[in-house]
Amino acid sequence: MSKKKMVNGAGGEDIWYSEYVDGAFQTPAPVPSVSSISDEFNAFIDPSEQYIYFGSFGRPDGNGGGDIYISRKQGGNWSTPQNLGSQVNSTSLDFSPFVSPDGKYLFFTSSRGNGSIQHSGNPFDLNTVISSILTPGASGSDIYWVKR
Repeated sequence: MSKKKMVNGAGGEDIWYSEYVDGAFQTPAPVPSVSSISDEFNAFIDPSEQYIYFGSFGRPDGNGGGDIYISRKQGGNWSTPQNLGSQVNSTSLDFSPFVSPDGKYLFFTSSRGNGSIQHSGNPFDLNTVISSILTPGASGSDIYWVKR
């Protein structure tokens, strides 16, 4: 299957931004360092604009069906995205990251359908359990959360 390239985009699906200057939005552009020839989607940007979580499919470091990545703002630029690894991602589709307003929880959607898993390591606390909000596998994709 061939990928369609969006006009001025890096890949089939990209994350775009538009600056608001003097009362008007500027011409949209793909987010540098985040957008790639792979698909990027479902972005969550921190209200203080210090990090962005997003889903991506087709990156060389992916676990399978789609993974969640983070990029941090460093010196005004977005860092190279980091895969959250097996702490969050599975071999199934993992997507739609969202951080709670207090910054303590990461919510995301997954089609893993296996309830909860144990994990450890950055960026989450040791021995945190990913919990399913819904009955695992009941809807094909479920909402999960983990304490940051």
